[in-house]
Amino acid sequence: MKGSLGLFVPQSGIVDVAEYIKILHRNAENKGALILPGRRFIEGVSGHAVLEFEGHTEDVPARFIINSSGLESDHIARSFGIEEYSIQPSKGEFYRLNHRLKSDILVYPLASDGVNSLGVHYSFQLNGDAYAGPNFTESESRSDYEIRSSRSDFYKSLSSIISIYKEEDLTPGYAGIRPTLYQNGSPVGDFLVMEKPAGVMHLLGIESPGLTSAPSLAIDVVDYLTAV
Repeated sequence: MKGSLGLFVPQSGIVDVAEYIKILHRNAENKGALILPGRRFIEGVSGHAVLEFEGHTEDVPARFIINSSGLESDHIARSFGIEEYSIQPSKGEFYRLNHRLKSDILVYPLASDGVNSLGVHYSFQLNGDAYAGPNFTESESRSDYEIRSSRSDFYKSLSSIISIYKEEDLTPGYAGIRPTLYQNGSPVGDFLVMEKPAGVMHLLGIESPGLTSAPSLAIDVVDYLTAV
């Protein structure tokens, strides 16, 4: 390891995201939620939302509408007259490491001013795989998951915080797309939660740590809407 000082956070950790989503899905249905997968949002007007499914439209009664659709959230926001915000897809790429550290810890560098990412860090998954990443690069589209950054770039960044790996220990892993938010062409530095019109909440630019923050965001939005 490199560095003279570090901040240890014992509460940090990892989860099985797929299993986490399945549990949320199941708990929601047990509480009476109706999940309608595969639908495309068409429009929302007072008292209902119009969805499209397999070429047919569906009218769904809705006291409230919550737009939390990630990469497509700006498209839905525009249907409610919100024109100044747009999502520009940004890609985070990961390289797989051929072995893990002896201790199950996440290792992050310090953030630098003027960047949109903490930089490449060390992480691991429950199946035993270890990764370096993510970086922060522009994406050619909202479905561009190709890894284009070189192994040497990843190694250079990782070696600034961890010294036990060699460049040949890294192989291409996977990539994810982040919904980076812009307002009138300028980047917005944090989550944006806004109501327009009444009863319609928009959650825009929910990047990392979006998954970690999702339960708190959900509670705040529901509490706000039901208190009106």
